[in-house]
Amino acid sequence: ASFYAPDWGIAQFSIYEGSVASNDIHGQLKDITVYAGSSTQSIEIDCSSGNDDGCASLTVHAETADFLRISLGALGSLGTPSDNKAELTNIYCPRGNAYEYNTSTSAPCVIAIDPFSEGIRATIHTVEGWPEDLVFDGPAIAGRGVTVRLT
Repeated sequence: ASFYAPDWGIAQFSIYEGSVASNDIHGQLKDITVYAGSSTQSIEIDCSSGNDDGCASLTVHAETADFLRISLGALGSLGTPSDNKAELTNIYCPRGNAYEYNTSTSAPCVIAIDPFSEGIRATIHTVEGWPEDLVFDGPAIAGRGVTVRLT
């Protein structure tokens, strides 16, 4: 399935378990593609709940957004940890300015990782790489299956 963020404003996607909340997707964000609009301010994807395939085979085209944040909780994962298939999950980071949207870093692309998350198996596309336009907020990512490509 494909989701299109508004041309201006904020798009939020999250997995929930239990009661229904607005903009939440029950179960998982597996096999979806998210596209930023022409001037999307922020895309926030919360993979904190759900099972270990919660955000498997996820593609995010945030190149035209100002800011992207993907959050992984204790049960969350980005990609499919069991398969180690980083090529199936592609994150295209913003090429914009994040100062207005993120006070902890000036990087426009943030991956927030819980120490007990299932892990990351993804290819993350950035202009300058870590730490200039990509920040991992949480424990070290060594051995977590992350490939960073400069594009």
